[in-house]
Amino acid sequence: MTLNNILRYYILIVGLGIGILGQAQDVLAQSGRRTNELTPYEIGYTATFLMGNNAAKGLIVVPDENHVGNVTGSNIVGGQSTISARMNFEVGSSRKLIIPLGVDVMFFRGLQRLETSTDLGRASVDINITSIVAGLQYRFVDLPLSDAFLYGGVEARGSFCGGPHFVYAVEDKITHQPLPEYSLDSTLKESVFRFGGAARVGVQGILSDPLRINISYAYGAINLIGRDLRATAKDRRGELLTPSTLNETSESVVFFSQFSLMLQYRF
Repeated sequence: MTLNNILRYYILIVGLGIGILGQAQDVLAQSGRRTNELTPYEIGYTATFLMGNNAAKGLIVVPDENHVGNVTGSNIVGGQSTISARMNFEVGSSRKLIIPLGVDVMFFRGLQRLETSTDLGRASVDINITSIVAGLQYRFVDLPLSDAFLYGGVEARGSFCGGPHFVYAVEDKITHQPLPEYSLDSTLKESVFRFGGAARVGVQGILSDPLRINISYAYGAINLIGRDLRATAKDRRGELLTPSTLNETSESVVFFSQFSLMLQYRF
């Protein structure tokens, strides 16, 4: 994803958020009620994308040079489902600074199909990452509708990365009988903990009192600190999100982007 595409997505997100909040402004005007209080609790859906030339975006199973047949799918590509929850705390009398604390639970999935004239193989990789998030955001533009504002900030992330669960099931293409001698179901890498961070920009405001909406975009890295940099050790872990160390050396930085849609509720 290029910088131009990132800017387009952000402009689209902000425009969508402002449009939704504009509709909410009419509802508030009719009710005669406004609030300037930030809602402390929020939960929502996030789409997480791996960025850059990461090994986890390649094939799960690389066919040998003599392979004749179709290969479809790959490891982790496209938006990956993430459940996000936050608690927000305003700092100072100006209410310009916000400290968000929360958690992201990311579900990475990859699927691949390898087909020959006689066999059919299906490969899958499942990786769950739970990230503890602590940030600092600045409310830099107040919008004249639905108590809305634009904000930006940074966040530190501590991530518990589960070992990739790898399944490769092969069956006879004609009889559909499984071929266990060519199949595998295993977790070849251990779970690890990594530190990373991200920058985030977004827009939020009242959707329908007591509900608020928070739409944001983030770009960051999962494993800035704690990577396994051993390139030749026999027990090296290799890349963070791949199922095996085959043809791998040390662990590279995993960059990601996120598009989040959060709902806040004031109790």
